[in-house]
Formats: sequence, structure tokens, C-alpha cells
Amino acid sequence: MFVMIDTCVLILVITTHNFDWTIRSTATELNIKQIKLQGTAVASFGGWFYLFMFTSSLYHLLFIGLQRLYAIARPILYKLQGKRTVLYGLGIVWVFAALTASIPAWFPQRFTFSYYVTTLLFWPSVTMTKNKEYLSSSLALMAIFVVLPFILMTSVSIALGVMLRAQTNKSRKLSSHGQPNSPNCVGQERLVFKNVAIMQIGFTLTLVPVMAVVLCFYTGRLNCSNVTIPYVVGFYLTMCNSLVNVIVYSARDSSFRSCLGEMISSWNPASSCRKKYIIT
Repeated sequence: MFVMIDTCVLILVITTHNFDWTIRSTATELNIKQIKLQGTAVASFGGWFYLFMFTSSLYHLLFIGLQRLYAIARPILYKLQGKRTVLYGLGIVWVFAALTASIPAWFPQRFTFSYYVTTLLFWPSVTMTKNKEYLSSSLALMAIFVVLPFILMTSVSIALGVMLRAQTNKSRKLSSHGQPNSPNCVGQERLVFKNVAIMQIGFTLTLVPVMAVVLCFYTGRLNCSNVTIPYVVGFYLTMCNSLVNVIVYSARDSSFRSCLGEMISSWNPASSCRKKYIIT
């Protein structure tokens, strides 16, 4: 839900403001403005906000996956944990995501925040330098705080899927021998797993490409002459991340789909479906 709000703020507030003054500027004025904005507080905040969308999504998905894995591996202990424990965990995720998004600002000699006309937003970039140690440290930071959590998130999801499959097979064997089991709990966990899997797949398809482009640029596989199109495509894919919420919470709801189909096929402002989903 936060990613949807974050994306709306990026599109409706930040990009709208930047589009306004960008479209009214000449090429020379844009170059001067970009130089003046580079490394400023405005550019740093804009770049941090964009990175925060990525890190908050990544760490929340990792936290959700760990919680579901905990529920399968230690169901009794999972039920015994209080709401305060979960809230503390979420608080740590928010703080860690905010701190991670601000890492480029900690190293002004290695990173700089600049305004990009192609996306109408601010983005951190590695300062052009011949010192390979700076570049190596930048890639190491990306590996620790982005690549490693993503690999961990994927590994947790795979482990969760394997454990759910084993639990499902065990439940079927118990049922075949006439022993009591809890198929409802397994079914609920499978449903939750599907939702989490869809969110992680959506995250991978929409947010990972732009990070891959940045990584290729830092490692020299892309350069200033051929990075623009891949980066713009990857950037606008990130803006599609909010559609994942629509898929998870609305499109997979059979009653919502049937009612939406009814509204589209025969639009009636006074229909019961319209009252149900709009008035209530």
C-alpha cells in the first residue's frame, strides 16, 4: 500500500512540478539548472525518496516472507508472538529502509544526486572518477543492501513453497489414513503464499530491471551513449509496481471481477454492484 502512495506522490507531485519548469526551459537553461541542482538538498531528498520506494518494498516483502516461514516452521511460537512484536519488526523495517535509501548521501565524494530530464526525477549516480576503489565500494554497498536482501527474499520464498508442499502432502496422507488434520490451515497458508509470490514476482518484474541497468552502467557494460533507453524503460516499469496491489487485492477477488464485468457490460449508475463497491 505504501508503494502505491509513494508512486502517486512521485507522479502527481514531484514529476508534475519538475515537468512544469522543465517544459518551459530551453536546452541551455536545463543544462544550467541541472548543474545548479546537482548535490543540493532538493536533489538529495528527491533521490532518497525514489530509493525509499525500492528499499521499503524489498524489506517489507522480505519481512512478510520471514513471517510466513516462521508460521510454517514454528506455528505455536508464531501464534504466541504478540502484535507488539510484529509492530516492532515493521518499525525496524521502515527505519532500515529509510537509512538504506540515504546511503548515497553519506558518501558525497562517491555519489552525487542529479536531475534527469528523461524521467523528471532525481537519481543518485557514482561520481566520475578514475579511482577504481570508489567504484568497487559502491558496488559492494549495492550488493550488501540490495542484491543480498533480494537473494534472501527469493530463498525464503522457495523454502516457504517447499515446506508448504511437504505440509500439504503430509495432510493428504493423514486424511487417507483417517487421522485428524487441519486442511483449512494449510489452505489458508497456501493462499497467503500465492499472494506473497505474486507480490514478489511483481516486484522482480517492475523494480529489478532498473537496478540491473544501473549495475550494468556502473560496471561498464553500458555507457552514456546507450544507457538512456534501457534506463527510461526500467524507470517506467517501476511506476507500474502499484498495479501489483490491484492484482493482489482486487483482480483475484471473484466477486469483484464478476461485478466489474456486470458494470462494464451494462453500465447502470443505480446497479447494486456499483452501490456495493462505491458507496460502502
